[in-house]
Amino acid sequence: MLAKDAPIPDKARIRLLATESGSMPFAANRGKASSRVMLDSTSGLGPVSAEGTTHVGFWLAGTGCRSISLKASLIGVRDAAALTEVLPFACYE
Repeated sequence: MLAKDAPIPDKARIRLLATESGSMPFAANRGKASSRVMLDSTSGLGPVSAEGTTHVGFWLAGTGCRSISLKASLIGVRDAAALTEVLPFACYE
């Protein structure tokens, strides 16, 4: 994360990697758990608020009944730590 008053580097970008994993919980034949990359996308940063935050949208198409691991990382910003989160999707959401 950038400090509140820190300038954003001109070439700073955000990368989101979304990976679907696990077996489908309600499938007739559960079979072996698998993983697939659903999204690997990079985008420029939007305007930054006075609090130092910005919002960038990514669209995940074709989600199903498996959990999705998200990893967001800043590119072009030294010492920026990646953020990870899991979307625990279940069927019929």
